[in-house]
Amino acid sequence: MLCILVTFIYKLLLNSGKMTQKKENSEDIGAKAIALLEEIKVEVIELAERALYDPLTGCYRPEVFMELARKEFEFAKRKKSKFERLEAEQTYKGPERRKRTSKPYDFAILYGDIIDFRSINEGQKWHTDGDEALREVGEKSREEIRLTDYAGMKVDRHLSEDGTHYIGRKGGDEFIFLIRDIEGKDDLGIVMERIRKNIDNIKLTSGKKCRIRIGYALFSEGYKSVDDMIIKADQRMYEETPPSQRKT
Repeated sequence: MLCILVTFIYKLLLNSGKMTQKKENSEDIGAKAIALLEEIKVEVIELAERALYDPLTGCYRPEVFMELARKEFEFAKRKKSKFERLEAEQTYKGPERRKRTSKPYDFAILYGDIIDFRSINEGQKWHTDGDEALREVGEKSREEIRLTDYAGMKVDRHLSEDGTHYIGRKGGDEFIFLIRDIEGKDDLGIVMERIRKNIDNIKLTSGKKCRIRIGYALFSEGYKSVDDMIIKADQRMYEETPPSQRKT
């Protein structure tokens, strides 16, 4: 593919009228073709970044997050079916015996928003504090799950099959997390607490602070879809919030 693209650019430069073989030899044209290819590559990467990530927070756009989450749900269903089949057969031989675990694969959806976000924006024409809060929450959340190795999981921002977590901006001041390969509520509680503490340390330029409230849903609780998990996580976030902090 790269060779085809270089050849195309090479021919384009030859026929562009800006240069001819008489004025420049093929090595010069080849060098210009490679330079132009590098510029195109940078632009393609930038376009991909804009398509995948929310420009303010750096988190996945909601539609991208949902695609990843639905793939994770299907992956978890397959793992669950395999686990149940092996449990029923009670035949663990060879590699399958070495892979046997006491619990099936599980993952969690977390749903969070910034507590009293409205007051952060109060008295500001351009909502600079609000934008700063959203940027900081996105950065701190990504930093926490990227740098922390929960239950031996490799953590990174991008898609993979080795235990990656995902963070998306659902809209407004709402964030949504997908935590892979979780080992029950205790393990999930550690994840949630560390995210909260990391965000609680945020201090905005104006001196204001921001905090996040989080609800959860585990795949192992028996949901029919990832959309149902999100609804439950949002509900738990609301139920565990003091009435004075609830949105109206």
